[in-house]
Amino acid sequence: MKANNKLTKCDSGMALITTLLLLVMLSSLLVGFFVLVTTGQQLTGGAKQQTRAFYGAEAGLEKMTADRGTLFDRPPVTCSPTPRIPSVSRWLPMRRSSPGHIQV
Repeated sequence: MKANNKLTKCDSGMALITTLLLLVMLSSLLVGFFVLVTTGQQLTGGAKQQTRAFYGAEAGLEKMTADRGTLFDRPPVTCSPTPRIPSVSRWLPMRRSSPGHIQV
């Protein structure tokens, strides 16, 4: 028996059109997945930066609160009495009474 290899006029080029449509669909899926992954990575990077900034600010507030809590735990600083100056005359301006004598 002979195989019937004759194609009808409407069947010619059908495989080419089917292959091209399949290629376009797969390409669009690939582009869609690429956009989805890229957007997800960008959102994850932004969330990491926000989380890092939040915890950094919270650590700063905790440190400030701890420092403020221990601010009054130390004994108060008392002022010591002013030391007496033994001789004030050496800092007073000198006056001359006569050309050879100096008075204080």
